[in-house]
Amino acid sequence: LTIEANIMLSKDITGRGGVIFSNYGSNGDILSLEIYTNGNPRLYYTNEDGVEIGYTFDECDVRSDKLVHMVMSFNEETNAVSVYLDGNLVQTITVTKDMIDTISQENFFIGGDVRTNNTQYFKGSLLSFSVYSKAKSAEEITNMFNNGIDLTDESLLGYYEFKDVKTAIYLSDADV
Repeated sequence: LTIEANIMLSKDITGRGGVIFSNYGSNGDILSLEIYTNGNPRLYYTNEDGVEIGYTFDECDVRSDKLVHMVMSFNEETNAVSVYLDGNLVQTITVTKDMIDTISQENFFIGGDVRTNNTQYFKGSLLSFSVYSKAKSAEEITNMFNNGIDLTDESLLGYYEFKDVKTAIYLSDADV
């Protein structure tokens, strides 16, 4: 699994930057990618026993007042999750095997989740978002950054551009 987003977050933001992709608050297993405190990407999920687990990528800071191309790639063979910023590997964390095994089939939300009042909505600009069914290699991620998304990629599950969106919109799989 690979999640890619072009985001912009103020360098002055304090607290959480908010959710990029999540199903937090829905029934079933949770998977959430958010910008946590200090501009750090955070992966948050529940395992098969319902235990909530979070991994914060504390060597990454996406607060910059500039567009940042962020990619999180999940390698199922090594249980490694890597974060790339602007095509460069910044940090890799080994996660428990159950993280990969319990990715939910629940509806996911982009830019927020289903918590009451959606208090952890993304507090910056989200210009585009894509999700892939496989882990992307470092070379593929660098290519994505340099050349953009390949819409013919067979592992591409969804791609959304938000450059002209002014209000919240609802997207379904049928919109892809």
